[in-house]
Amino acid sequence: MTFNIWMDIIVFVVFICAVVFVGLYKSRGEDDSEGYFLAGRGLTWWLIGISLIAANISTEQFVGMSGSASGLSGLAIASYEWMAAITLVAVAFLFLPKFLKSGMYTVPQFLEYRFDALSRTVMSVMMVVVLVTVNITAVIYSGATVADTVFGQSADMPIDLNLTACCWGIGIIAAIYVCAGGLKACAWADLLQGTALIVGGAIIAYFSFSMFASKDVAEIATTATFDPAALDSLKDAGTLKKFFTLNYDKLTMFMPADHPEIPWTALIIGLWIPNFYYWGFNQYIIQKGLAARSLHEAKKGLLFAGYLKILIPLIVVIPGITAYVLFRNPHL
Repeated sequence: MTFNIWMDIIVFVVFICAVVFVGLYKSRGEDDSEGYFLAGRGLTWWLIGISLIAANISTEQFVGMSGSASGLSGLAIASYEWMAAITLVAVAFLFLPKFLKSGMYTVPQFLEYRFDALSRTVMSVMMVVVLVTVNITAVIYSGATVADTVFGQSADMPIDLNLTACCWGIGIIAAIYVCAGGLKACAWADLLQGTALIVGGAIIAYFSFSMFASKDVAEIATTATFDPAALDSLKDAGTLKKFFTLNYDKLTMFMPADHPEIPWTALIIGLWIPNFYYWGFNQYIIQKGLAARSLHEAKKGLLFAGYLKILIPLIVVIPGITAYVLFRNPHL
């Protein structure tokens, strides 16, 4: 194996060990149900905000959303992030006060408080089925795909590392600190992972723009039709002007009503429903707000997460659009 591959492996292993260690260390002493499920109701706003973002962003964004931005959706795929910022404000001021007043540990528990035990059971079963068959499966698979590409297909590893092994590895590592340390372990592990994801995404965005700026306009103007005079006017233009001009067809938020991925009708009506469910009633998301030391801290945490959601497209969607321009030309 090359030196670069060894460095990748060392950084990966050290980071994973640090995440597990910090999570378990910070969760020591939480030996009752409130400590396990709600971190002793002692989370601060900044830890809540980062933990919410880390629980939300994953390979779904850095692989799936970036790929959609490079494909049919363009900037419109950022709707998921910017609508989430609005939803988080609504959840902070409309839902959280009622949730915290009820003293609940879980969302299904609130349904029993509001309705009856049958409602609690039905939602519990539905949430487990959806999380296991959709959310967790998709995240583990996409993460394992990246790990297999980096450490399996692209490196001469001393062990047989395939997609199945990567899936098991990711699942087992996550299960260790989640089951052993509860919510506090998740929150502190999320602090490391969320910070790494945001910083790493920003670095990728920087490199993508640097590569874009270094290319000749004639090389990268393959994604739209330009007359020679228009290309000549861009030769001495700045990076941002070239980016906006060459990607004009990708930088719209409103796609046609028959668009196969994000029609404008979905933005106006459809996406609000899953947004409010995800941020207001999804157990592994709203649990962070329920674990706050006070309602004030919970509100600030959700608002901080909403602010970060506004920034996420800058490090996920924009690099995807840039990659569309850079790599559509097979000669680059």
